[in-house]
This record gives sequence, C-alpha cells and structure tokens, in this order.
Amino acid sequence: MVANNKTKVRARITAKDASKILNEVGNAPIFKEETTRKNLPFFTKDELLIGDILGVGSSGVVKEIKNIENHSKKSIDDTKELMSRNCLRHGNCRYAMKYLRNGDNLSEREIARGRIDFAVEVKYLKALTHPSIIKLRGLGGKDLLHPNFFFLMDRLQCTLEERIQEWKTSSEKTKESRGGLFRKSSVRKNNILLRKKLEVAYDVASACEYLHSHKLIHRDIKPENVGFDIRDDVKIFDFGLAKSLHPDLHARNGLYNLTVITGSLPYMAPEVAKKQPYNEKCDVFSYAMMFWEMMVMKELFPYFKTRHEIYQKVILGGLRPRIPLRAWPSTVDTMISKAWKPSSKNRPTMNQICNTLRTALKNEFDEADNRNKLLRNRSSQSLECLIAQEIEL
Repeated sequence: MVANNKTKVRARITAKDASKILNEVGNAPIFKEETTRKNLPFFTKDELLIGDILGVGSSGVVKEIKNIENHSKKSIDDTKELMSRNCLRHGNCRYAMKYLRNGDNLSEREIARGRIDFAVEVKYLKALTHPSIIKLRGLGGKDLLHPNFFFLMDRLQCTLEERIQEWKTSSEKTKESRGGLFRKSSVRKNNILLRKKLEVAYDVASACEYLHSHKLIHRDIKPENVGFDIRDDVKIFDFGLAKSLHPDLHARNGLYNLTVITGSLPYMAPEVAKKQPYNEKCDVFSYAMMFWEMMVMKELFPYFKTRHEIYQKVILGGLRPRIPLRAWPSTVDTMISKAWKPSSKNRPTMNQICNTLRTALKNEFDEADNRNKLLRNRSSQSLECLIAQEIEL
C-alpha cells in the first residue's frame, strides 16, 4: 500500500538550530498545563534483549524489546523492575526501542535533523497523556541530542496501513459469499467492519482533539503513523514533526507562521504545501484523506507517480477522492467533504468531527456512550500509571 507518491517531506534544518527548536518546544503551553513525566527510568543497551527490526524511517530505526534486565538497585527504579517482570504479554513483546540511523549514506544534515526530531518527539511524549497516543516508557540517556540516544515506548503490533490491508482481504473473502445464510453473515460482517472503522476513526480524532486543545499540531497524520498496541488499542505515534502554536508565531486570523512543506503528500494540507500560514486545521485535512483511505480500503491517487502531479492536481487543482454512495452514514459523508476543503476556515474542528462520529456510532450501533466510557477509563488508567509510574498489566 506504500506508494512512491507518498513522499515524506521534512523541513530543512541543521544542527545549529537544535537549541532554538528545543527551547521553543520547552515553552509550549502544554508544559505549563500538563504534568510532565520527569522520573522516567533510564536504560543501558546491555539491560535490553533487542529483537527484530519493526520499522525503518528516514532517520530512525525501531526494534522490539524481548527482555529487560534491571541492573539498577535503586528504589527509584521500581518501574524498571516492573517493566522487566512484565516485558511479555501472552508471549508478545510489550515494548520497543527507537534509535537514530547513523551512517547508511545519510548526510550530516539528515543526521542532525534526525537528532532534533528525536529530541522534539521525546519532549512532547513526556507531556502527552491520552489513551490514543503512544506512551514513552524509558530513556537511553540524558542528552537527547547525543548520537547514541534511544528511547523505549509501547510496541505496536501493526500500523493502520497494515490493518487496512487485513480489512481489505477479509472484505474480499466476505464478498465471495452468496445467498441464504451466507448472505446474512456477509451483511453482519460488513456492519461489524464499519463499526470497527468508525471506532478507529473516533479514537484518532479524539487524540487529535486533545492535541489541538493544548495548541499542538501533529503535522503528519497518515495510516503509517497510526498503530495498534498489544491490546489492539489505537495509538498515534511519530511526533518528530509536532509543533506548538505559540502566540509569538501568530500571523493573522488564527493562522501561524510555521515551517512550510512539512508532512507527507498526499495528506499534506494545501496551505502547508503552498507555503502559507496555517493552524491546527492542517491536521483536519490530513485526517480526512486518511479517513477515506481507511473506509474505502484503497490507495489514495495510485495513478499519480510524482509529487509534482499530486501538487498540480490535489493541491492546486482541488482533486479529491470520490466518496462512495450510501457506504457510510450521511453525516459522515458531509463531515469528510468539509474536512478536506481547500480553505482551512471551511473545515470543521476536531471537536466537531468527534461529535459527528459519536452521533454516527450512536445512531448506527448505539455505541457512542460505551466508546466514550472506554476512552475515559483508559485515560484514567493512563493518568494513574503516569503518577504512580506503574505499568498497565
């Protein structure tokens, strides 16, 4: 499902910008509003039994952690001991480590950019507490910009991109059923799948709403950056491009002077691609594109082979994928049609998207109240985990 046209575009920054960027992150409003996790445990690589590679990005590598040996005897490291005892759940690894790619034909600029992305990601993850945002579990050092720095987080079992492929395969098998009981079973399976998709969409929207309520934007919402953990809970990850909407960056009419051409095509909002001021509505556009891809289980614009084609047709020409007739609740159709509008002022907020999905789940499946309760419970458990430095068993 990964195509050449989904090219990741990163802002051009060098190592000398690191201090300024990290200071800006440290001044983000969320650090004044939320309790930052200051007592995360520190690990050395000889305490970790490192397993297979789970993913390789433009500047980082993620590997699973198969076992943890706690070499520290200090009482403050009770968390490490708890992580060590519960490293596996039903035989599956709970944790993963992320470290920088050094070498591999990377330029000095790319290496420096990767270090800054890592530091930004860690700083934000230390402050974020939402059930649908990946949790930071430990650090591999105190110097966030050190070339050997790494961090531990929850291991994701698959990404939304991979889950979409699973759904597609299952759906195609269901379509082969014909008549009688098989037809009834097919309808039931389609309803279950629709409900599951809407639940995932709601969880992602809820996480984005949380970010926006704290004046934070993700800037790279796409199926590759949404995953499912060992409990199959939705998790947004990869916060290397996250940005705080600081008042000093305010331009006009609720827009901000932020780094342009940041994110991934074709999910990148037109105003970002066209180097214009923008705000949190850039995430709304990305979300809408991802939502369509998830619901239809098809690749966005597979016939475009270059970024130039996407820019001309999608960014400048306003081309959008076709919404299938009567495939989703009508309110959802309307929501998506607005969410990918060329002008950000015409797009709904993430709060409005959450309300629309909540209503759709309630009307179609009488499920909204249960979903809200589940998220609240998970959020409460996460906060207790944060304060007591415990691991969810």
